[in-house]
Amino acid sequence: MNAVTVGFGAQTATTTLQRFVRFVRGSGSLSVADKVYSIAGFLTIVTMFLLVMSVQCVRLQTNYRHMQIDSASAAVNIGRVNALIYAIVMESRGIYMSTEPAKVKQFADELVKCSGELTAVMMRWGQTVHPDDLEQFEPFKQRVMQFIDFRLELVRRGLEISPAAAREWDDNQANRTVRSKLNADLEALQRSYDKRAREADQLADENRYAAWYLFMLGLAALVLAAINVLVMRDSVVGRLSDIAQATDRIAAGDIKSEVPHLMRHDEIGHLAQHAALP
Repeated sequence: MNAVTVGFGAQTATTTLQRFVRFVRGSGSLSVADKVYSIAGFLTIVTMFLLVMSVQCVRLQTNYRHMQIDSASAAVNIGRVNALIYAIVMESRGIYMSTEPAKVKQFADELVKCSGELTAVMMRWGQTVHPDDLEQFEPFKQRVMQFIDFRLELVRRGLEISPAAAREWDDNQANRTVRSKLNADLEALQRSYDKRAREADQLADENRYAAWYLFMLGLAALVLAAINVLVMRDSVVGRLSDIAQATDRIAAGDIKSEVPHLMRHDEIGHLAQHAALP
């Protein structure tokens, strides 16, 4: 948009505003066209603001809905992952603390089942994760897969070698490091989605304000439309009806009948002056 266009738009808005102020003050020099154009101009401006605010409301509502869905889904996934990791750790302890092969097999089966569920949760989560969270999510997903592989190896050692071999595999610094990093990842993700939930609440507040502005603009549009109807009725339709009745009386022979609205300075006054000519 160049400077000429901006200047022309500003000049048009200023002229419209001046006309509307004169109309509000009841200026008798304002023509019917000026009155109608002033109201129509402000009605157009209000309509444009209505359109802009409508788009803004839709945008805010869409962003709010997406952020709420992301936060709620992430909260469920974080809780589910946390619970499955804890269950897998408990089943691991059951494997290397058991002395009976049947018990070891029972704990091993539960651990494999939980590992499968954890893998499925991570796959579903990865399909719905927000693009902004991929950088944080991918290392976390890799650590979860590493944790699962580590626990499946523990199952193999417990079944094929001995519970003691499974305990030896589990009781090392590498395992504790993975667990520590997993806990840190979960806490970081929780903080990230908590922040997004707060941002969603802020968007909800902004959407309420936008809806209120939209209501006020709609009310202003209705008022301007009502004023336009009143102006057309009082300044045009009613006055034309008065002049038409006067000309009908003159045409019927009442040459002394006066034509009304001769003193007006707008189009109606001009029409009345022409109708009053002999």
